[in-house]
Amino acid sequence: MNLDYLFVYGTLRRKSEHHMYHILARYADFIDDGYVFGKLYEVDNYPGLKLTSSKYNKVYGEVYRLHNTKYVFDKLDDYEECSDKYPKPHEYKRVKVDVYLNSGKVLKAWVYEYNYSIEKLKLISSGDYMEYINRKI
Repeated sequence: MNLDYLFVYGTLRRKSEHHMYHILARYADFIDDGYVFGKLYEVDNYPGLKLTSSKYNKVYGEVYRLHNTKYVFDKLDDYEECSDKYPKPHEYKRVKVDVYLNSGKVLKAWVYEYNYSIEKLKLISSGDYMEYINRKI
């Protein structure tokens, strides 16, 4: 059986209270918290992840096992504006990466990576978007 996992780091996390989280709540199972190697940026009241190979740069989030992969990605690709409905280059691209779970396991999961220039964006140095927005309040 081919399992698809999704790593989310921003508005799709449980505590974000964003309306799109209901897609994961209904069509996925929460697996664990974890991280990927990358840097996190404030785009425009939402985060953007740039993947890196440096073990010193971590972005924290949650991993979900998807029940209905096609439906979930149809909805989330539209939300992230990387479906065929949107002109290229897309703001995000969906890629598969290693995710390091709090349990100690490592698995391959899909993640939405920011696809534009980060030159003028603010770095979220903690790598944790939920912590970042809670500090802003």
